[in-house]
Amino acid sequence: MLLTLLLAAATAHATDTTELTVVVDGLRNGDGVVHVAVWTSPDGFPGEGHRATVTRSVQAAAGRLTVTIPDVPTGPAAVSVLHDEDEDGEFATSLIGLPKEGVGISSTGDYKRLGPPRFQDAVQTLTAGAQTLTVKMMYLL
Repeated sequence: MLLTLLLAAATAHATDTTELTVVVDGLRNGDGVVHVAVWTSPDGFPGEGHRATVTRSVQAAAGRLTVTIPDVPTGPAAVSVLHDEDEDGEFATSLIGLPKEGVGISSTGDYKRLGPPRFQDAVQTLTAGAQTLTVKMMYLL
């Protein structure tokens, strides 16, 4: 009886997950790597990748590539993508702070804000079952 209660309590607190496929569209070349980060909280979004809920890095490919991430928690989430063309692991910016490498977020519309995006600019609701989000890359320089 006690074991049944413990199992029921553990199940009640289990987090539902989904398999998330991120389609990265508009990569200008196949140089370097593409870093994909999934955020379930605005804390650190989008620049502090170590604070993201899940991250994946894959070899870049010109045009479009697909990254599938299993076991992503359901609920509000945002995706950020960095095309790290020089593979230095850093977000390269110009002297005035413009990104030198490609960036993208999981926005439902065109991102038109000056400065870094906010979590609420990119948040989507993930539900149980496989889901796909498309991220359009932007290159400013």
